[in-house]
Amino acid sequence: MKDEKTPRKGSKNLTQALSGGSPTARSRAAIVLEVLGGARNPASAAQALGVTVGAYYGIEARAIAGLVGACDVVRRGRAVAAEDEAGRLRRELDRVKRDRDRYEALLRASHRVVGVPPPPTPKGPEKGKRRRGPSIRALAAAQALQAPADRVASVLADQERPHADAPQGEGDGGGAGTT
Repeated sequence: MKDEKTPRKGSKNLTQALSGGSPTARSRAAIVLEVLGGARNPASAAQALGVTVGAYYGIEARAIAGLVGACDVVRRGRAVAAEDEAGRLRRELDRVKRDRDRYEALLRASHRVVGVPPPPTPKGPEKGKRRRGPSIRALAAAQALQAPADRVASVLADQERPHADAPQGEGDGGGAGTT
């Protein structure tokens, strides 16, 4: 029977992780882990590090931020830069526009062969006609998108309530009235 325990499978990675960093960083990390584990309180940790309690909390916050950052999923393969992605999307957009132009030309040619007259060209708004304004629902949605998240429900609820100047269902002919 062996007196010493055999190391577990992942201990090599832990040994490598613990061997990195300067001695100061390693001792700070050990003290922060002691506080997070409950073996030490923040005041004694600050005293051991030779800093104020506020400075200790700053060190602890940076340590936790580093831990959270290290826990992010690491994607395999080459990282895609934003500029590369933008270039790829621009090229794809140009290709789609070329395809659209080609299909439009094919449609016009097929219309000429079949004898279908071309569609009338749209003209500007005629004089005397008013353009229809945006619907109330669209304004409510735009207002909700600009409002903070906690106010979105109240903005939408305000838009659904009947206005004071709107008729309140009298004479609409669709309700179940009493006779």
